Amino acid sequence: MKNFSKYLLIVLLTGTVSGFSFAQIQWQKDYTYSNYAVNNTVETARTTIETSDGGYLIGGTAEKSPRTAYMAKVDANGDSLWVRYYDASYGGFNSLAKLYHDINDDLYGVFETGYGRLTFVKLNEMNGDTISTFFGPMGPASNYSYLAHTQLSNGDYILSYTQSSASIVKRFTPGSLTASWSHDYAGEVIAVTSIMEDGSDVVMTGYVGADWWMYDLAVTKLATSDGTVHWTKKYVRNALWKDQRVGLVKNNAGDYLIACSWSQNNILYPSVIKVASNNGDSLSISILTTHNGNDINFGFCDHLVPFANGFVAAGEIDQNFNDATNAPQNCAQMALFCINDNGQILNAYAMNQVGPYYNGSIYTGSHCWGLSCIATSDNQVLITGKGNYLAESNGWISAYGDAYLVKIAPETLGLNEKSELVGLTAWPNPSKGKVQISASETIENITVYNQLGSKVLEYTPSAAGTEIDLSGNPGIYFYKVSGKTSSGSGKLIIH
Repeated sequence: MKNFSKYLLIVLLTGTVSGFSFAQIQWQKDYTYSNYAVNNTVETARTTIETSDGGYLIGGTAEKSPRTAYMAKVDANGDSLWVRYYDASYGGFNSLAKLYHDINDDLYGVFETGYGRLTFVKLNEMNGDTISTFFGPMGPASNYSYLAHTQLSNGDYILSYTQSSASIVKRFTPGSLTASWSHDYAGEVIAVTSIMEDGSDVVMTGYVGADWWMYDLAVTKLATSDGTVHWTKKYVRNALWKDQRVGLVKNNAGDYLIACSWSQNNILYPSVIKVASNNGDSLSISILTTHNGNDINFGFCDHLVPFANGFVAAGEIDQNFNDATNAPQNCAQMALFCINDNGQILNAYAMNQVGPYYNGSIYTGSHCWGLSCIATSDNQVLITGKGNYLAESNGWISAYGDAYLVKIAPETLGLNEKSELVGLTAWPNPSKGKVQISASETIENITVYNQLGSKVLEYTPSAAGTEIDLSGNPGIYFYKVSGKTSSGSGKLIIH
């Protein structure tokens, strides 16, 4: 992989993709595993996995002076059951970067030490005890950071980590520190953030250097047998946030979908890029520039996972909200993105949409972002993330935060939609409350939601059109309409 092929991405999905907030939060919980007396405490939930009893394990970093890896167990309702800290008496780990079940369904954790060394550890799912070291510690005493790995169908591992600002990619046999092959992408790829097996090959997404916090996206396909690179493409208009984890999946058509961020007018927006699997050529891009009718100031989506007839991704949406003094404040919100099989962002839902409140000493509320998500066995979506609280003391702003877990109902995510309803109209819009909704076929159901995703009205007209009435309730609403063979949606503005 000596030279990048600079390739201008062809944008086929033009315009702004609407962000409809149809998701229903089942529950959301925050968890404190740190000492809040420590300045700039950052509580991070980096990884989540479902357990056989219907509960969940959370892994991440707790600021306990020193920073300490933790794993916590919560039940099906998100209530805490126990927490295990991996301090000096339990391995001395700095962070739990990844929880996963191997091909034998055993639980493993990828740990980092304070010096960046990597260790894969087999864990007891019932209490968090360490059972055995899978392999590691790996690397010298500095400049190592875990990025991504995948277990191949034969049980071997492809592992990526950084060493002195370059990506190292190796293939390992379980239980061995000796790699069957290794590639050092010094000067080419700073960080490989996603790895996926595809037949006899693996596909990797990563980023290459630009400035100190924004990077360009690169995608590489190589042979699992010896690491031979088939192709590499660099998408020069893409700009990734520092430390962002890029999502990667293969759709039903055999193309690759990449969830990331895209730069327009010096603003990073949540986006999904579709590229051809045979050569990496860009096929389309879907960019989300507004949400609920308001501009997005910053955003990204990553960690793509299959769900229903499409995919979901966790991430972040930043928008302006007014504080208690009516001054606009940029607010980061944990977000869930729903993406169809063609790579189009269908809708997005931003959690904690009420802006931060300033009481003279502390900003509280919705300054948070999603780091990962999983599809659960009961066909719902669980998002792992972090909530921040910004406190002012003697002119300094310090960050505090909790680990966040949010569970969302699936039926409103828009991924089981029928074909687009023909002739769907809503008139007048904006209106003072009464709106006529009609379509070219019989409408069986109309559901209206507010900006928080709560259902406020439902009609079953069994006709080609009907009037809905939101008089006396000004605001922005979203509606979903279902016919016998198709469905559609839209936004209403009530004065």
